[in-house]
Amino acid sequence: MFTDLFSFKYIFKGLSFLGQNKSLFKFTIIQVVLGIFIFSLFLFFATVKGIEIFDSMAIGLNQSENWFYNFTYYLLLVPFYLLLYAAGGYITFFFTSIIISPLNTALASKTRFLYTGEKNNEQTGLIRSILSDVKYEAIKFLIFTIIYLVMLLLLLIPVFGSVIFLVVSTLYMIFTLTFEFVELSMDTEKNSAKHRIAILLKRPILVLSFGGACFLIFTIPFLNIVLFPVLVVSGALMYEDKLKKAKI
Repeated sequence: MFTDLFSFKYIFKGLSFLGQNKSLFKFTIIQVVLGIFIFSLFLFFATVKGIEIFDSMAIGLNQSENWFYNFTYYLLLVPFYLLLYAAGGYITFFFTSIIISPLNTALASKTRFLYTGEKNNEQTGLIRSILSDVKYEAIKFLIFTIIYLVMLLLLLIPVFGSVIFLVVSTLYMIFTLTFEFVELSMDTEKNSAKHRIAILLKRPILVLSFGGACFLIFTIPFLNIVLFPVLVVSGALMYEDKLKKAKI
């Protein structure tokens, strides 16, 4: 358990491993370019339309001559944009994951082969494999999003609702990020999603350490996109060292 506390170090290990194995670069270029393109489009939309959306939600605050209403308007504007950009990063992350899922799977598989020498012996048609990966990622994105939307109901709780939501949603994002990057290697074991989730739930310190570091990275625009392939490699290495032989 003590070693799980330092699981965030696998991000640095993944970065070093990627730098030492140039053959992995071909899996990363398309993903980084696509991610930057998608997030740039979102930034443009947020910059042009964001203020219009906020004004439509804050009718009365920005049109009042009362100083308190004006103060409240600008006070709410900051968290609105923070939430908007966070949502943009979240959408970019999962949307890119869906499109590039076959490359991520191949990157994780190649990483494991270079790290352990074990090759995935499963023989699956290329088109079938791509469609299967995209379908799975799309379904997972839908489920994760629905759960997050349900958590928004916590905001209806008087007084402490926003605090509870902030804590619960942050922990949820930390877990989903860990699951996303480690599951790419779990996929070769062909275990159920329930089994994969149970393995991670038994290692909460590992999840908080690795997923917490991923969460911090994903709060930084563009850096999260550039480091996305690094986190895939990191998750594969951590799976081999810490989770491959885990039993539930």
